[in-house]
Amino acid sequence: MIRKYHLRIPVLLAGCMMAGSLSAQAPARPALPVVTLRGDQGGFADGRPWTGPPKGSIPTVVAILHPDREEHLDRLAAACARAGIPRTDLAWHAIYLTKASWMPDRLLQLGHWVRKMSATLQEARTDGIVQAFLTGRPDQWAWETVYDRENLVLRRWQLDDVPFQIVVVGPDGRMMDHKSGDISTRTGQEWAARILAVSARKGG
Repeated sequence: MIRKYHLRIPVLLAGCMMAGSLSAQAPARPALPVVTLRGDQGGFADGRPWTGPPKGSIPTVVAILHPDREEHLDRLAAACARAGIPRTDLAWHAIYLTKASWMPDRLLQLGHWVRKMSATLQEARTDGIVQAFLTGRPDQWAWETVYDRENLVLRRWQLDDVPFQIVVVGPDGRMMDHKSGDISTRTGQEWAARILAVSARKGG
C-alpha cells in the first residue's frame, strides 16, 4: 500500500508541473502601444490625425504596406469577398509607409483617385454610366487610407519594415493576428479564413 502512494505522488507532481508549464506557455495577446500620426508625421488622407491601435466595437484589419504593394489590398479584399466576410463586421485601415516611396502623399492620393475613377469608368462601359456613378462597384472594399511618413507605427509596434503585412487588432486594442508577406491566391484564401474567424467571434 505504501508503495502505491509513493508511485502516485510523483505522478501527481508531474501532472501539476505539466499543467503549469502549459498554462505558462499560452501567450497572452499583447496590448499594442498607442501611436498617433498627425501633421508632418502623417494621418488620414483627409488630414485628420490617426491614432492606433484603433479601438471600438469591432476588430480592425490594419494593412501596413509600401506604396508599390497597393495591388495586394485588392487581392485581400477579393479573397475576403469570396469568403463571404461582411465588410461592416470589421474596420479596414491601410497604412502607407511613404518613406519607402519617392512619391509625395498628394501624388499617392491622385493615384488612389485615378484607380477608383478607372474602376468606375470600366463599370460604366458595361453597366451604364448612371448606375456606375450612383452605386459604385459592388466588390469595392472600403479601406481607410492612412499615411505614415516616418515609420512610427513600425517602431512603436516593433514590426519589421517589410513591403506588406497585416495586423488584426481587437476592439480592446490588442493584437489578434499578424502576418507579413505578399498576397497571392493561396495566401489570400488563408488570410480570408483567419479574418473570417475573427469576424465570427467579434474579437472575443
